[in-house]
Amino acid sequence: MVLEAGEEYEQVLGFLKKPGGRVCCAERLLMNEKILILSAFGQFGTYKANISAEVARRLDRKKVADYRVVSLIFPCDITEPSDNRGRALLDLAQERGAVGILSLGMSSASTGFWFETRARNELHQEKYYPNKERVPVDPSRPMDEVLHMDITPWNFETFKREWESVRICPVELSSDEGGFCCEQLAYQVLSEQYLQTPAERLPYTFIHLPCCPEAVENPMAFLRSGKTLLTTETVERGLHELLTVANLPAR
Repeated sequence: MVLEAGEEYEQVLGFLKKPGGRVCCAERLLMNEKILILSAFGQFGTYKANISAEVARRLDRKKVADYRVVSLIFPCDITEPSDNRGRALLDLAQERGAVGILSLGMSSASTGFWFETRARNELHQEKYYPNKERVPVDPSRPMDEVLHMDITPWNFETFKREWESVRICPVELSSDEGGFCCEQLAYQVLSEQYLQTPAERLPYTFIHLPCCPEAVENPMAFLRSGKTLLTTETVERGLHELLTVANLPAR
């Protein structure tokens, strides 16, 4: 069942979301299945679509490798610190008994599957969130604090080797979340997890994907400019490969 946002703020699965956001959730999930939470963002700027949201819609409730996917799509904007999407994502994972959380975002700079390795307590993006003064994700924590992701459970090197062996697109590590809503979400998740014990922390990773053809006005011109396009089908294949090699134990 796909829940659509109304005209006003509304409470869905414990988080406040704005018009344009969607929550995709399974009505019934088998008790013996391993659940994976997949988060994504909606359309932004002049882009006509966001590949992360397109993939999340397509995979919601489906079995991918050994995991049943539950998708959550956020509006592509910055929220107030009190409107903590990272906490909402972790609450949803706890509610569903999930074994891991995979967040997706779109970046026109990405050339493939870019695994983010850290998030910073600062929001600044020249095009979508320019600020004259420095703006923290969480004012209660040190400005410039950098929190690092543990990508060990996702078996990055194995995925990179297997995926690149068929020469589809690069798999890389990235240390720049972009300073916009992706940075905010990743930092919020990591800062919440830093308050947990190691045993309580769910495997979490964030992947930036290139645009999909549906996102741009003129795909051929976009490619000629040196940018990369990936189809949603290719991303689905990649996520299937990733979840095949990942080690996300049942809880």
